[in-house]
Amino acid sequence: MGGFGGITAHILNINHIFDKLANYEKTGKKPDFEAGLARVKETLRKMGNPQDKYVFIHVVGSKGKGSTVRMIEQGLIGAGHTVGSYYSPHIYRMNERIRVNGEEITDEELEKVVLEVASMLNPGDFTFFEFLTICMFKYFADIGVEYAVVEAGLGGRLDATNVAKEPKVVVLTRMEKEHAEILGDTIEKIEAEKLAVVRGGAKLFRFDEAGSNEEVARRVLGYLGIVVGEVRADLPARFEIKEVFGQECVFDMAHTVESAKLLRERLDAKYPGEKFFFLMGFLRDKNARGIIGALKRDGDRVLVVPLKHERAASMDQIVSLGEEISEEIPGAWPAGFRPVLCGCYLIQRFVGETS
Repeated sequence: MGGFGGITAHILNINHIFDKLANYEKTGKKPDFEAGLARVKETLRKMGNPQDKYVFIHVVGSKGKGSTVRMIEQGLIGAGHTVGSYYSPHIYRMNERIRVNGEEITDEELEKVVLEVASMLNPGDFTFFEFLTICMFKYFADIGVEYAVVEAGLGGRLDATNVAKEPKVVVLTRMEKEHAEILGDTIEKIEAEKLAVVRGGAKLFRFDEAGSNEEVARRVLGYLGIVVGEVRADLPARFEIKEVFGQECVFDMAHTVESAKLLRERLDAKYPGEKFFFLMGFLRDKNARGIIGALKRDGDRVLVVPLKHERAASMDQIVSLGEEISEEIPGAWPAGFRPVLCGCYLIQRFVGETS
């Protein structure tokens, strides 16, 4: 199938470090974000505050952060700047998260910066995201980027990326009620957490004022003195089209009702009149029924596959959805349907078992 990456000796050499770190993305266990951010700030201070050695553009929000980072990144590159960008989560391999001029960090470079940072501190004192964020800031400073376009991990106020002395720009993308147990139980509280990254002379750009991710990116670039035409956001599992089992498929990380609605709109626009075969997997805290309802139309099929993940939905939860179920990843597609793979953890399982 190609394009999914693999594990090299360089990655194996650092996996033992990451495997020991607490990882909210995997477990859902809430770390002490406040203490973690304090440790990140102190570590960066001892390193000479690498995060303040380039123009910092911070992207927060619920949906569309990665696409917005990508479009701003591409506009800056097109204008001749050296640009670092930071994404989460990764789909196929960790290198996707850290890029310079749009290209993923190489295995050799990732190994080098991880081992350098690990030698300066006790990795076990940090979560996976905190540790990798420190590596990213150091790597960008070592490379000498002019701009860093950084996607926040969760929220904003206590996120490990919230360390710049004064961001040049803050972008607030589309908002949804998410992670309520951490960020608050209303959109207003969640937005306040995310906008806590705005300080100093940072210029704020909002999705709800621009109307689209493309327009937000265009406005940011205009503010920075860069005029662009079309802005693109080709990223793993963001309406990514691949050929699998001899058929064109769509890979998309949609995992909320709103993102599922947007995915359906794009599917109908690209493949008008077609029927879809949705291959899906769910975490236990996701609105699986609502996501299916946003995607499925008469004549479509849904196959739910249990995830191999600590936060996976139980079989009882899956059965209650009333859809087709398979313990195994399919080895072929049903005739007459356009395959669509939904959710980053489902895609990761699919790739792991079919590559």
